[in-house]
Amino acid sequence: MAAALLLMEYTDPIDGVAILARKGSARNCVPIIRTGFELQLNLMYMLQRDDALESRCLAYEFYHWVKQKKFAAKCDPNSDAGKQVRGQTRGELLADAFDHPGRDITAEIAALQDLMDRPRYAAIKAEYAISKPKHWYGMWGGPGNIERLAAELDRLGHYEVMYRYWSGHAHGESALKRMDEGKLEMQPIRCPRGLPHSCLNACNLANEMAAFLVNRFVPQLKDELAARFLVDVKPGLDLIKSVTGLDG
Repeated sequence: MAAALLLMEYTDPIDGVAILARKGSARNCVPIIRTGFELQLNLMYMLQRDDALESRCLAYEFYHWVKQKKFAAKCDPNSDAGKQVRGQTRGELLADAFDHPGRDITAEIAALQDLMDRPRYAAIKAEYAISKPKHWYGMWGGPGNIERLAAELDRLGHYEVMYRYWSGHAHGESALKRMDEGKLEMQPIRCPRGLPHSCLNACNLANEMAAFLVNRFVPQLKDELAARFLVDVKPGLDLIKSVTGLDG
């Protein structure tokens, strides 16, 4: 289930690029392609090995419940987390965002803890109590961050381009790139500058995942995948590459 849901989550950013491309909105493609790349790494690591598949799926599930419980604790005004967040946000616009008087937060936290205590998560829970890595893929000595995860999957080049370089868009640090070089002109909203590059990156993400899944689980379909690529995908890629005047 975790792998199937993560695959659906992975397809959303690629679909988002398709929608934005029709509107000529190139800059908004960047952060969602970056998200798509991070989802790709998570999914590939989860499915990387037969002997680790079940434990990694369970670790992903367990971390979901951990995060849900942490959020629920902030909604409890009597918990340490609840007191802390209220003290930090007192007087701010969303200071009451964690107040939910109509919910039985105590029961919700107990239910989440009950999920985490189930026998299916026994090994995960024991390892988490020892190492407490920040991310689920850090369990059992796994990669400690997204860069190391990319290295584990031989995608450091992708990381440098799709994640590190594009992180400026996600962190609000790329506004000056709106200025055209040599001109005192600002790129408008929904500017198509750079759109072919964004579309190619989205296509490559989709093609890489298709090849990974076929090679990993149904290698007998590799020839069929290659044939479908030539018929259904390559003409679209060639069309994108033929677009001129939109370098960005």
